[in-house]
Amino acid sequence: ATSYNLQYKLSVAGSWTTVSVGGTSYNLSGLTAGSTYNYQVQAVCGGTTGSYSSVSSFTTQSGGGGSCSDAYEPNNSRNAAKVIPTDVAFQAQIATASDNDWYRFSNTSSKRRIKIDMTTLPDDYDVRLYRNNSYLAISQNAGTLDEQIIYNTNTVSSSYYAYVYGYNGANSNTQCYTLKVSLSSTNWRLDGSTEGEVEEVDVPLVFENAGFGMYPNPATGEVTVEIPVEADSDVTLTVMDPSGKAAIQLHSAINKGNNRLNFDVSDLPNGVYFVQLRNGSLAHTRKLVVNK
Repeated sequence: ATSYNLQYKLSVAGSWTTVSVGGTSYNLSGLTAGSTYNYQVQAVCGGTTGSYSSVSSFTTQSGGGGSCSDAYEPNNSRNAAKVIPTDVAFQAQIATASDNDWYRFSNTSSKRRIKIDMTTLPDDYDVRLYRNNSYLAISQNAGTLDEQIIYNTNTVSSSYYAYVYGYNGANSNTQCYTLKVSLSSTNWRLDGSTEGEVEEVDVPLVFENAGFGMYPNPATGEVTVEIPVEADSDVTLTVMDPSGKAAIQLHSAINKGNNRLNFDVSDLPNGVYFVQLRNGSLAHTRKLVVNK
């Protein structure tokens, strides 16, 4: 061979980067720390090229900072959303105050339930879940705390979207966040797992003075929860069926005063559910009827 064509890409990316190599070694630069890359090589003999080798992979070392690449840009709108694989973690950036990231993914008839994890946050980033134009769930913890959305749905769609954005313009052009969309054939548990024995959850008695307002009830689609608090708080809202299994779970950082959270029940079967709002060790619960 007189030269070689080297192709490489992030394992989650769709397109290859190709470079011409004169020898049998080549140094790659500008790679994302702690990420898996695929590569393949093609021999060139004069004007004749051979077939590419089978795809191999390598993983870069984790770094304590520095630059990272963003393979899915531009994706600043729903229409520009990049398709991502499920059950694979990848890294990306919110590089400016006006930057945000849209990703599209599909679930399947055999694996309908959705979990979104966003970790290694360099700043205060939040994530939302949509189906087409319908807003379904949000995780908006304060600061650099991990974000997680659990959405135990029965609806199969190729138009689910994860929307990542910086709170109040939070951004970093040197550090990446990590995003992973996971699917399961069974309901995700409150701790984000599906393995092991099912944890029994006691559903508290429902008191009329339950500490938060909720409407409409009965509900067919979007439900609004009104939460008055006396200080800034981190809350978890969980929609449970009568057995205590979580159907929807949201995490949010709320401010002193009156706050609103929204969630969508259009995917849930008709029946009685319990909406639990937890703030630290304090939990309030209301009954919700889904009747479509």
